Amino acid sequence: MFVQAYDKDAGQHYKSVVYAIIKRKEVPLLNIPEAFRQDEELAILYNPIINCFELLPQFDESLINVANIPTLDRKLNYIIIQPGQAGWNALTKAQIEQCTDDGIVSVAGYSDVIDQPAIIRRLLTDKRIGAQEAGICIRIPEDSDEWTYISTQKDANKVADFYNDFHDATVDQIHYEETDARSFKATVTLSAYNKKRCSFALKVLLH
Repeated sequence: MFVQAYDKDAGQHYKSVVYAIIKRKEVPLLNIPEAFRQDEELAILYNPIINCFELLPQFDESLINVANIPTLDRKLNYIIIQPGQAGWNALTKAQIEQCTDDGIVSVAGYSDVIDQPAIIRRLLTDKRIGAQEAGICIRIPEDSDEWTYISTQKDANKVADFYNDFHDATVDQIHYEETDARSFKATVTLSAYNKKRCSFALKVLLH
């Protein structure tokens, strides 16, 4: 798993592998209707700005008025870029009890992180721990070279030019055609807010 996170003290974003996810019983601090509440999710990340591992809750009410965070991303300490959890393990209930008694319901992540209950207790208490003290291997995403990040307005303009300024689209038309007993073809036409249109077709083979 790979995310973009926000360092409130530095006022800037950074990217990190997620070393572990800790879930604990939802605390009534966030202004979320009860019907939509779920377990609170906290991620152990490596913050290269301060060379520390830190524990961040995914949601943070204090970010709602931070000007340099896009509106849709406000209240989020981190945004998931790549959700894969290959190589992760999960703690048993007995192992979780060794870490803390703060209502933790699950702990999953890399073994060199979750097999250290003292590190998890420290992060739950202090929120941060120096990288050298933690003794955790700093990881780089295997597919990091495959991503192109949009960090500036120039980057955004380049993407818009590549797609001929086509964005914010709605489905305009869908055409469905059965070509034979084993396949069908669908054609979808999208219309963008700026009256640009895009069509694509797909053919599905039934087995």
